Amino acid sequence: MSKAKNLQQFVISSWLMSGLMAIVASLLLFSILGYYSYSNESKISQNELNSKAQTVARRISGELLIAPRGSPDAVALQLQNEMKLAAVRYGSIEDIKDIKREKNLLYSEVKMPFLEKKYSVLVSAPIVNLWGHFNIANLFISVCLIGFIIGSGLFFQTRYFRKHLIQPIESLVDTSTGDRGIGDQWPQEIQEISRKLNSSFQQREQVVYNQIARGVIHDVKTILQSLQVATDLASEAQSEARLKNLLKVSKEKLPSLLSIIDTTLDGSREITVQQTKANLIDTIQKSINTCQSLPVARNTTVTIEKFDDSLMLPHDPMQIERVFTNLLKNAFESVESKNQSRKIKVSFNLVDKNFIGVTIEDSGIGLPKQPDSIFRLLKSTKTHGSGLGLLVSKKIVEAHKGKLVATHSYDLGGAKFEVKLPLETTV
Repeated sequence: MSKAKNLQQFVISSWLMSGLMAIVASLLLFSILGYYSYSNESKISQNELNSKAQTVARRISGELLIAPRGSPDAVALQLQNEMKLAAVRYGSIEDIKDIKREKNLLYSEVKMPFLEKKYSVLVSAPIVNLWGHFNIANLFISVCLIGFIIGSGLFFQTRYFRKHLIQPIESLVDTSTGDRGIGDQWPQEIQEISRKLNSSFQQREQVVYNQIARGVIHDVKTILQSLQVATDLASEAQSEARLKNLLKVSKEKLPSLLSIIDTTLDGSREITVQQTKANLIDTIQKSINTCQSLPVARNTTVTIEKFDDSLMLPHDPMQIERVFTNLLKNAFESVESKNQSRKIKVSFNLVDKNFIGVTIEDSGIGLPKQPDSIFRLLKSTKTHGSGLGLLVSKKIVEAHKGKLVATHSYDLGGAKFEVKLPLETTV
């Protein structure tokens, strides 16, 4: 994929293209003016030669009438030297027409007056030099002048665009988020765009806050209701059984409550992991046991294709357990809406000699056309989902220098998540 240009590069490119067109136009104009000057001087030279030919014809005609032998030739040679002509020839019209005419000379043929026989004079002069009208010095001066004008225009126009167009566009994000005020010298269109973006950012921030709040509060409320019911029952009659039930509910729900709070906080902060050499199979099995105790796990078949009984590799067991618990919980909730074929499959494979892959597939509703979009905040298929779970899971895996990839499951028809973890500790 080619790298996109910034706005200033587009401005400079437009100026360079305009400059190139200006240079081409100036060369074309230079050529037209040079050719016009050449054509004009050629006409003047031809008219002067015609006038000289008339003079030569009258002088030679007079000499022929007075002294037909010898004298006309001397007069012709004298006129040729005085008028700086290439050649002067005279004779009958037929003889003059048979003379071969060279391309590098101008010619003028005039009939001699006062003679009974038909005689004519042919005079020639050097042709006008075409290239003499295309002065290289003038061309160089023209190109330099045009270059200076274009360069000056480019410099001042770029600074002008930078101040009144590029800088306002670059500042749109800051002004839209309220970190910077709108400049009075900005174009009206950019000011209007900035105001609209500011309004849009505020509305989106409110939507983001509301949706995250609904998701988090819903999950917290569910857990607190269980604790509240158990507490009320224990308060009504403080029997040993009800106190034990309260203790059991507290042990089960309070960690979940803390997990929700941690997940919410982890969505906006760096995640640190404490890697130790531990059995990944045991870590995953704990996640499976936790999820299978959920109500949504009923009537769902979980198939585990074990890689080995023991898979020792460096990882943070608590954090990785959070990842697989979240992925499995999503899988159970995804297949819950189906009346039949509720299947989840967990498998292992060596991605290469450096990574182990753990795949979780389900027969649920699947993923959107762009699976990677589910790792963004607010991308959730749940009614009260905030998208934090998958986002935090991805951050945990990446903190282990691994990858979390979402694709479509061709075997079960639903979603497929693959967690790739390095076999050795990476810094």
